[in-house]
Amino acid sequence: MIHTPRLFPAVTMLLMMLLMGCSQKIDKAKEAYDQGDYDSALTIYLSLAEQDDAEAQYMLGQLYFNGEGVTKDYAEALKWYGRAAEQDYAKALSRLGFMHKFGFGVPGRYAEALKWYRRAAELGDANAQFVLGLMYQDGQGVPENDTEAVEWLSRAADQGYVKAQYRLGWMYQYGTDAPKNDVKALKWYRRAAEQDYVHAQYKLGEMYKEGTGVPKDNAEAEKWFSLAAEQYRRAAEQGDSGAQFTLGSMYIEGDGVSEDFAEAVKWYRRAAEQDHYEAQSFLEEHYKGYLSGGVPEQVAEAVEWFSRAAEQDDFTAQSILKDHFEGYLSGGVPEQVAEAVEWFSRAAEKDGAGAHYVLVDHYEGYLRGGVPEQVAEAVEWYRRVAEQGYVGAQYKLGQIYYRGEGVPESIPEALEWFRRAAEQGNSNAQYTLEKHYEYYLRGGVPEQVAEAVEWFSNAAERGDAGAQSALVDHYNGYLRGGVSDQVTEAVEWFSNAAEQGDVKAINALIRHYNGYLRGGVPEQVAEAVEWFSNVDEQGDVWATNTLIKHYDGYLSRGGPEQVAEALEWYRNAADQGHEWAQYNLGIQYYNGKAVPRDYAKAAEWFRRSADQGKADAQYILGIMYKEGTGLQKNDAEAVEWIRRAAEQGHYKAAEFFR
Repeated sequence: MIHTPRLFPAVTMLLMMLLMGCSQKIDKAKEAYDQGDYDSALTIYLSLAEQDDAEAQYMLGQLYFNGEGVTKDYAEALKWYGRAAEQDYAKALSRLGFMHKFGFGVPGRYAEALKWYRRAAELGDANAQFVLGLMYQDGQGVPENDTEAVEWLSRAADQGYVKAQYRLGWMYQYGTDAPKNDVKALKWYRRAAEQDYVHAQYKLGEMYKEGTGVPKDNAEAEKWFSLAAEQYRRAAEQGDSGAQFTLGSMYIEGDGVSEDFAEAVKWYRRAAEQDHYEAQSFLEEHYKGYLSGGVPEQVAEAVEWFSRAAEQDDFTAQSILKDHFEGYLSGGVPEQVAEAVEWFSRAAEKDGAGAHYVLVDHYEGYLRGGVPEQVAEAVEWYRRVAEQGYVGAQYKLGQIYYRGEGVPESIPEALEWFRRAAEQGNSNAQYTLEKHYEYYLRGGVPEQVAEAVEWFSNAAERGDAGAQSALVDHYNGYLRGGVSDQVTEAVEWFSNAAEQGDVKAINALIRHYNGYLRGGVPEQVAEAVEWFSNVDEQGDVWATNTLIKHYDGYLSRGGPEQVAEALEWYRNAADQGHEWAQYNLGIQYYNGKAVPRDYAKAAEWFRRSADQGKADAQYILGIMYKEGTGLQKNDAEAVEWIRRAAEQGHYKAAEFFR
């Protein structure tokens, strides 16, 4: 009889030995990890992970995710979580859900996260069940479904997952995404409280105190409150603002601790200093009561609290302090008024425009109806603030000197402060100066006129349209009726303004020189021609047309010298290639008025103009070819030139082809 080796028991034994070896290595890796020896843990986990140990693969993912023993690397974390997930390792599946939900190493997508959480939840992972319940509750990656939410939260809670237990208690207590049921709320709060979950202990204490879902039982309430208070105190002392606030509330009510308002305020303040909104709201109401009716020590405490909050840019605190000190200004005793002025002055130094305006109103009252000492104090305040650059104070100080309020009247001093305010863009100061200097322009002595012109010029350079307009009016007056020096000054000013593109200045010069052309003496006509010629050289069509009109007048009505001057101007323009001058010369030779008739020369100038595209020249050149005037008759040339003119919309040329 042949005996076959008994292999299966041996293989089984070998596998068991291997598993025991892996288990021992895992334990060593966990021990190293718990002691913070991440390098040793990494070495062991990496060895086991390469042998497809799912737990080791998961822990490698954790090391890479947290950057423990290695450089933080979400891609590597995803890889090792994925290897473990391939073996249905629930924690790894849940972790993949977490990374996809919050976008660690991958785009954040709820739908993808939901897929991984569901796989982990179906394998019994309590954390995944809890998160899956929340996602159904909030509609993340799936339509909102309260039934599914309660189902998955209940599965997690049944496994003792304390956050799920507390969540269910809260949902049942307040009827949020679940039917309101105080009995069920009490049940889940109790199970979480028995696991030392502080929020559940506090809620359980509330329910026993109020008799919600259970008969009122002060002893039982005190038991749970006391347990909660111990935990809240530890957390509060470590800086947890939520614990600080809750502990403060417990001192207010005497829940689990002796009722102690001062202790409550202490914890509320510590929470409020960490921006805990509810604590801040409580203290706001508390200290507002001190401000409205407290003894001096309480008022000082309230001011100190609101001042600290105001320094953190708390608008409400700033507003409360503003109202408080405004009350001092309007009806306080001298010491309170002084305290309010000091507070508003500090606030104004921190760019508090509102504080500055309160002081303005306060000192305005002093100026209007104060005793001499108060008026002097107001003037001194305006001077100090004006020297710091406050534009409103500068303008007000100008008014004080202009009117002689509490100081001797001084127009120069007033103008100086108006100027400083105007330079910062104060429209009232600008208007005041504008009216003052307009008065100088209309009837001042030469020194005052010069001062006004200088001010308006500086204002115009800053872009003040009103100042520019005032200067235009002033110099237009010089052009219309000034003496020779004033006309020269006006022309110079308008010329400079025109170079900057000022349309009003350009129009003023045009009107001025047109007047010279129409009725000036020879020197003025020559000056006007020179000016229009300079503008013409810059390509200004209007100037060109003005010169054409001027010289056409010479040709039709002028004497021999004027005709000669006009012809010379046209020839120069024509030689420079101006097609309108070439055409006009052609007309002169064609008609024989200003020069002897010469059809050949006329044809020459018409051709040069026609070659540049002037339709009138093209048409008349075509007619001359057709009729053989000054040119050898040529019908083909005639048709060609008339056609060109017609294509440009020349009416007579178009009629020729109809």
